[in-house]
Amino acid sequence: MKARQAHKTYFSLHRFRELPQLEELHLENNHISYVNNGCFSSLHSLLILSLNGNRIRGVSDGAFDGLHNLTSLYVEDNQLSKVPSVSMRAIRQLRVLRLGGNFFPQLHTGDFVRLNLEECFVENIAGLTLIDRGAFWDLPYLKTLHLHHNAQLQFVDEQAFINVPNLRILSLHGNNLSALSKEVVKSFQKPLQISLHQNPLVCDCNIRWISEILKEGNNATRIKILGTLECDGPVERGPVLSLDPSQIPENCPPVLVGSTNLTVNKKIGEGHVFQCRAHGLPSPKILWILPEGRVLNQTSNDPRMRLKGPGSLELHPIRPSDRGTYTCVAENLLGQAIGVMQLKVDNIDIHLFPQSVAATFVTVVWNGTARNAFPEYEIVYR
Repeated sequence: MKARQAHKTYFSLHRFRELPQLEELHLENNHISYVNNGCFSSLHSLLILSLNGNRIRGVSDGAFDGLHNLTSLYVEDNQLSKVPSVSMRAIRQLRVLRLGGNFFPQLHTGDFVRLNLEECFVENIAGLTLIDRGAFWDLPYLKTLHLHHNAQLQFVDEQAFINVPNLRILSLHGNNLSALSKEVVKSFQKPLQISLHQNPLVCDCNIRWISEILKEGNNATRIKILGTLECDGPVERGPVLSLDPSQIPENCPPVLVGSTNLTVNKKIGEGHVFQCRAHGLPSPKILWILPEGRVLNQTSNDPRMRLKGPGSLELHPIRPSDRGTYTCVAENLLGQAIGVMQLKVDNIDIHLFPQSVAATFVTVVWNGTARNAFPEYEIVYR
């Protein structure tokens, strides 16, 4: 069934219930903005579902329930800001997934977990800057992963792939990677083809393992590196193949990745996640210094302020007392790198007046000059 360019924003579930034997459904280039629970629950025979080129911003957790035989799902060129992880787990036979052309700023831990995928496309993602630890987790059948031409992708965590034993092709060309940890490819068990060309590679200690593979020849190792790699600094420029691996240091101090010296403006009650990543050998450890000078670590017990994996500091809800300087320190045995981020918090001129207090509720009114600027409120009662 094809309904391309029909300019639909809504499709009747009754229409689908009349097609239990349908095997292909193409809904490309409509105006669909949200995929609700159970939309396709009666399509038990469906093999291919294409939602490309819509305006999809959200997918309900139960959106793909009932698609027991679906093997191919295409959701390219939409407006998703996060991977619809929960909804995809219901598709037990899913083999091919296309998510290119969306707006994921980050691939988080568990975004792709316990799926039976064989091929996955996550390319041309506007704003994708990093791939976190465990973003690809428990994918026993994945053979081909397309992560290319993400113009802002600067960092792939050394443990981004956990229990992905059968990967054979990893496409990372056309990104903005200055380095790729050797630990990434060590996690794979089978011979691997990896493309890294068209990246601004920094030829310091982090490039040594790549240089060694190129010198040995792709046929001498289980890792085959495709394309022509070029050095983009810090001193050397030109083909990576021309480097002498013995002249490349085995270790080097940390270098921060991405935008760290920046200012963030937030309103009271909002949330924010500060990001800090670094390359270096040995692998740098990252810590955060808060505005009052306190070092935040995994044992800190502030429920509003917590570390989300290595390098991510989450604040929610933000208070006026949170404003100030947040310092990221990446350090290893050879040195440290420091990034400074300023948080500015807009005050709300609001005054609360209690009207009545009972055993189970309290009634308050409030006023202030900021009511028009802040039409929505969240009241916390302790």
